[in-house]
Amino acid sequence: MPNIEGEQTELELEKELIAQLRQQFRSTDLDDAFVNVHDDQSLIINLRKQIEKFNNLSFSDNEFRRLLNSLFEANTVFKAAKNLRQMQTITMDDGKKKNIRIFEKNDWCQNIVQVAHQINQQAEFLGRFDVTILINGLPLVQIELKKNGISLDEAFGQIIRYRRTVYKGLFKYVQFFVISNGSMTQYFANSDMDFKKEGRFTWSDPENVLVNRLRDFASERLTKCNVCRTISHYIVINQSEKNLMILRPYQIWAVEGLVDRALNTKNNGFVWHTTGSGKTLTSFKLAQCLRDTGKYSKVVFLVDRRDL
Repeated sequence: MPNIEGEQTELELEKELIAQLRQQFRSTDLDDAFVNVHDDQSLIINLRKQIEKFNNLSFSDNEFRRLLNSLFEANTVFKAAKNLRQMQTITMDDGKKKNIRIFEKNDWCQNIVQVAHQINQQAEFLGRFDVTILINGLPLVQIELKKNGISLDEAFGQIIRYRRTVYKGLFKYVQFFVISNGSMTQYFANSDMDFKKEGRFTWSDPENVLVNRLRDFASERLTKCNVCRTISHYIVINQSEKNLMILRPYQIWAVEGLVDRALNTKNNGFVWHTTGSGKTLTSFKLAQCLRDTGKYSKVVFLVDRRDL
């Protein structure tokens, strides 16, 4: 009989989340969403398998090595985020160039989404990552869990320590983190810079009701399509600061509501909020999302300050 939430151990919380994600990520009639990845070698083996499946091809060892080299060349979070959203052009053994997709940023549900448990990374010390969401074999979402009653600051601090030492190689591709103790949950963007506590957000529904429980957050934001859509649409690559940003809940709801209004009605729309609430970022993402629908030949984004 499972423990009640207040008595739940960290390992029980991990297993409960993995069971939920397996159900949410699985193919229609296959339990294929969990992958037994536990170190760099098994991570790379799985990556090759998923990229081949995603692109409907088979690599030779040399061809896959060239792809890996192009992935590892992105040695910062900023470079990896840009690389993720681009085709990887590699030279095949016959001398021809071929474009390889590593992430589908428009038709999100095409991506292959898996969950892994306790991947080890060795650097100055051993890091063991609680739950990792792999998309087309790449680790793109990292979830750090603590047992109920433990402050989220402890999970946050552990990610900070890991970032300085063991988040290397393919883990530079992590786009955002989730921290939770089961009853409290927050998310924040990955970064090459120091993480700031004010960059951590709690999810909320369209009426601004907080979604704190991990199972509720996962059922809303960590479905196969929503996790890919968050990476595609709601992560911002900040060119000036060489950093990643992720939208707050009300910004995401605003963008989705305005895109729906633009596509499905003849009404106008506007973004309104208080100073410092992120109106410019919301408007910028709205312009990007409207452009990416392919429904408009031109989208104009006009700003009134040079620093924007």
